[in-house]
Amino acid sequence: MDASTTPYHLRHSFASLLLAEGKQPLYVAKQLGHSLAVLIDTYAHLIDEYEEAERVDPEAEIAAAREIACTTGVRRAAV
Repeated sequence: MDASTTPYHLRHSFASLLLAEGKQPLYVAKQLGHSLAVLIDTYAHLIDEYEEAERVDPEAEIAAAREIACTTGVRRAAV
């Protein structure tokens, strides 16, 4: 994990990918251990943005991030 990557960043990325995939906010809140109110307060801007956007392929996003990490020399944890 890069020194600038924190557990907060990983959780935010996880939540963002779930919302981008079209998962319901209540489902995402439960995955994060948040109340729906906390999720909406934190991620409302993404919910609005993703409502209008094309759905993303989370696997493709993860693969692209790994490719960037490999080409820039950022080490990743074994999966």
